[in-house]
Amino acid sequence: FYLLNDKIVKKLFTNGSKASEEFLYLIISTVLKIPKEKLKRDFKLLHPEIGLNDKNINSEADLVFENENYYISLEINYNNYKSLIGKNFSYVCILYLRDIKNKKNYKNLKEIYSINIDGFDYFGRNEFIYESELIENKLLLKRNLGIHYIDINLEYLQKLGYNDIINKEEIEKACYIFVCQNEEILDRIYGDSYMSEFKKEAEKLSSELDEMFYYDKEKLDQEIAFNNGLTRGKKEGIEKGIKEGLKEGKIAGAKEKSLEIAKNMLEQKINIDLIEKSTGLSKEEIENIR
Repeated sequence: FYLLNDKIVKKLFTNGSKASEEFLYLIISTVLKIPKEKLKRDFKLLHPEIGLNDKNINSEADLVFENENYYISLEINYNNYKSLIGKNFSYVCILYLRDIKNKKNYKNLKEIYSINIDGFDYFGRNEFIYESELIENKLLLKRNLGIHYIDINLEYLQKLGYNDIINKEEIEKACYIFVCQNEEILDRIYGDSYMSEFKKEAEKLSSELDEMFYYDKEKLDQEIAFNNGLTRGKKEGIEKGIKEGLKEGKIAGAKEKSLEIAKNMLEQKINIDLIEKSTGLSKEEIENIR
């Protein structure tokens, strides 16, 4: 998913272009089941730092929009990490508290939609869009708190070829840009629609990000190999030193023990030849002890 990068998507959806606006409102209108034109009248972008105070950790969302009736949190999720899912839930909680703070009572609270563009199939059921709410487990009755989770499953789109996607809904065709890098196929799907312009904007942003992180692969490989060699050499040197130190320590300890034994044997008037055989010391060393 070469476009599934929060930096790229943030810029794509907030650059003010007609194409970006159309795609963004397509996503929101599909989720809310409200015509795009109605949404465009009053939605505004909030600052991504949505925390109420400095005690709110992980409170910088990807994209958050609001109008008189809704909060929309749009998140880009490349991998299915538990910490990431928890962080996304924290945004919903913060938005809920934010709304309560601005109301005199708990009536007329805004509906909160957490829209996740996922690079994985969250529920593993091969659905393109999953809609989740709090429900009673047995009777499957909704608990009307106005909190909604929407997961857009890009893994589903990965399995579709041109002949499949061309007959899908507009939202599926639009999101296909996240999984397809074949320009010819995308051009055939989008024609001269707003998505054709969006594709150009996406390619430009992706290219700029690549250039930002450009590196000379051959040079980098050489540096890695050199550093690994130094590390390995240092490690091997340390290991060799330890082994030699242990060996020398053992030898020194054995020698000291032999000298002590020789001394005891001399005190008992034992023959030097026998002491030599028993301790491994030379006659000269034994004479020195004597």
